[in-house]
Amino acid sequence: MLKVKHLEQKQHLKNGNVKDIVMAAKPGLYANIHAKQERIKAGSGEKMRKPGAKGAPTAKDFKESAKTAKKGK
Repeated sequence: MLKVKHLEQKQHLKNGNVKDIVMAAKPGLYANIHAKQERIKAGSGEKMRKPGAKGAPTAKDFKESAKTAKKGK
């Protein structure tokens, strides 16, 4: 069963629109990278991990993410 935290998500679940909840719950690899880059620009003091470092996305992660990527405008 899906754990739902927000009232809006509960309403979507009642309407049978589960896809919206799943998409909203997990933003994805590229969204996470973009968000971190924005935090770094804002002066958070964080650093991007180098390729191959522990916890950094692997080539497999990027291939999996590309399967669900939206087409450009």
